[in-house]
Amino acid sequence: MINSNPYVSGYILAGGKSSRMGRDKRRISIYGSTLLERACLLIENVLGNKPVIAGSNLNADYLHGCRVIGDAVGGNGPMDGLVSCLRDSKTEWILLIPVDMPFLTFPLLNQLAQNASDCLDVVLIESGGRMEPLVAMYNKSALRFWEECLLNDQLSIQIGIKKLRYRTISVSEEERSLINLNSERDLIKILPELLGKMQIPE
Repeated sequence: MINSNPYVSGYILAGGKSSRMGRDKRRISIYGSTLLERACLLIENVLGNKPVIAGSNLNADYLHGCRVIGDAVGGNGPMDGLVSCLRDSKTEWILLIPVDMPFLTFPLLNQLAQNASDCLDVVLIESGGRMEPLVAMYNKSALRFWEECLLNDQLSIQIGIKKLRYRTISVSEEERSLINLNSERDLIKILPELLGKMQIPE
């Protein structure tokens, strides 16, 4: 564990409309914990303090004891959330994860955090040659770059990362921790063994 590291803050992107899921996926419960609760607990275990939850459609100042912030602009997807998180952060680095990856692990996130260094702007996961920009460490020093991307409607975080100093942490394509839940088809196809124990709110 990084014990209350003064250089890293944790953030969870949880502002999607869940349009493909057809319901609020943040409230889907696996083994008795919602996706949002699981993400909060994971960040807290890695960093030693509670994360901040980012999303413009969250109407509470605190959820699960975590502070809530809105998107930087609204309606611009993950780039909007990234800029909002970097603006909010008082630390040199942020550890960013999405709410819809229920099997992210402590070792994987801890490895990300341990690979951050002064010579980098981003440390992120790569699987099968594909970047996963929403499971990553971002340095606040690149905030202006990301703000300009947002201002100019250059909303691909992957493209932006390639213009910065970055390092990837490679994991197997079969790595279960990178499974994300976008639709009910994902629940049926990828998580059949959990369906009998999963509570999906109406």
